[in-house]
Amino acid sequence: MATTYALTKKHADDHLRCLPLDWTVLRPSLVYGKGSYGGTSTLRGLAGLPLITPLIGDGSQPFRPLHIDDFVETVARVIESDRFARQTLEPVGPERLTMREIIANYRQWLGLPPGREISLPLPLMRLFARLADLGGGGPMGSAGLAQLLAGNAGREADGVFAAAIGLRPEPMAARLSRSPAETQDLWHARLYFLRPLLRFALAALWFGSALAGLLTPPALYARIASPLTAWIFCAIDLLIALALLARWRPGLLATLQLALVGGYTIGIGFVTPSLWLDPFGALLKNLPILAAIALWAVLEQER
Repeated sequence: MATTYALTKKHADDHLRCLPLDWTVLRPSLVYGKGSYGGTSTLRGLAGLPLITPLIGDGSQPFRPLHIDDFVETVARVIESDRFARQTLEPVGPERLTMREIIANYRQWLGLPPGREISLPLPLMRLFARLADLGGGGPMGSAGLAQLLAGNAGREADGVFAAAIGLRPEPMAARLSRSPAETQDLWHARLYFLRPLLRFALAALWFGSALAGLLTPPALYARIASPLTAWIFCAIDLLIALALLARWRPGLLATLQLALVGGYTIGIGFVTPSLWLDPFGALLKNLPILAAIALWAVLEQER
């Protein structure tokens, strides 16, 4: 399947082949390791969900997972030898695994029991991917979804890559068992889908705050602020909601949110201290909101 991601790689490969160089093109299958990024992070996130194992489609998409150490060794051998000049190699692992089997391997590595498999309808997944595109896409966007659905098992017969490079990659389960998962690995898997969920929840909070402020009769907040001041803060709330959806400068945005929520809490609590005892937690709810914003700021940091 010619996905957008695959076509961009092909264009780069075709350009390289036209240059007067002793080029070597490497087309690896799914590369995994102790760390993760992109598609492997998505698969880890699916493996880390409690009780269930969601599958994209029927989960039969094929891959030939290759450990990052084997891929690095491949690159080193290609660089050090002239015999791979003007060749295209497909670095792949020793076994053909479906997405379902890869997620099961990750789940076992994370120390989690098998989850109930649930097939996610593709129309629903494409809708979620479109929404993810609005926030920058990434591995959960339309391009990432298309690549996962296409799979990547290479086109060469078994053993061709290993014989060409002189390397015998290990099966995925055996390789993962050599580097047991630690607490941070489980956290990463469990938090992977909670990060966008938290971002959308905060955006909904700020949008709802702006809408509620605009619909509230001025007489109800006359003791706290003038109508003009209230409308200005409503506009700020709306802008924050849009900035969250666009993932605009997370560090600065987190600071602004913490300042505003903290300011609202202190200011309103000083003017109307009885709200601290409100049975619906009118002000007390701001404390977990402050914690959620701080957590979101940490999760949005990437290297």
